[in-house]
Amino acid sequence: MATLVLGAVGAGIGAAFGNPALGFSLGVALAGVLFPPKTGTQERGRLDDLRVTGSAYGAFIPQIYGRGRVGANIVWATNLVERKTKKKVGGKGSGGQKVNVYTYSVSMAAMVCRGPVSSIRRIWGEDKLIYDAVNSPGVALPSNVHIYYGTEDQTPSSVIQAVLGVGNVPAYRGYCYIVFEAFDLTPWGGRIPNITVEVDQTPAYDRFALTQSSLLAYWRFEDTPGLLVDSGPN
Repeated sequence: MATLVLGAVGAGIGAAFGNPALGFSLGVALAGVLFPPKTGTQERGRLDDLRVTGSAYGAFIPQIYGRGRVGANIVWATNLVERKTKKKVGGKGSGGQKVNVYTYSVSMAAMVCRGPVSSIRRIWGEDKLIYDAVNSPGVALPSNVHIYYGTEDQTPSSVIQAVLGVGNVPAYRGYCYIVFEAFDLTPWGGRIPNITVEVDQTPAYDRFALTQSSLLAYWRFEDTPGLLVDSGPN
């Protein structure tokens, strides 16, 4: 309405100078500055699918001797949790564009290797260092990242139990794994990154006494989530 009114006023003034069309254009332009049009709220960074597909059945579980960096395999995860934040970009006062910005988090468990391990030295999410106990200054272990070193007396993760219920979660005894609780995925664009881990492992047994059969044995994930089964010699 304001655009038409100012356009008409501009046309009247322009007519007095012999150019009503130019006056109308100037009036419309002035209306756009004084009364900017309201636009709908934009959506930024929203995902269409919140399901997690980052695990792989049949993946090998490494056995580390000494020190090594290995890729972890997702053995449990929630769907992505969406969080919406409203922001205004550009303009002042009533102007500017309203934007809904979406961020995502997930709780998940990543299997690292057979345990027990002596220590976890570093954890990466692709090229981003999540934890560093090697360098000084290092990167402290986030409070929502929980390491299980693969001892024979470790207890089930309380994070997983809160979702699946007490009594429904394996303790993964003898396996080193890491649980990420409400893990912010913003640094990776809202997706789960590839997790790699540097491990120190000092076996309690003599590695040279291993039989050929045990050296050829491998472990795999069965199609039942959370179940680890020895597949026997290859």
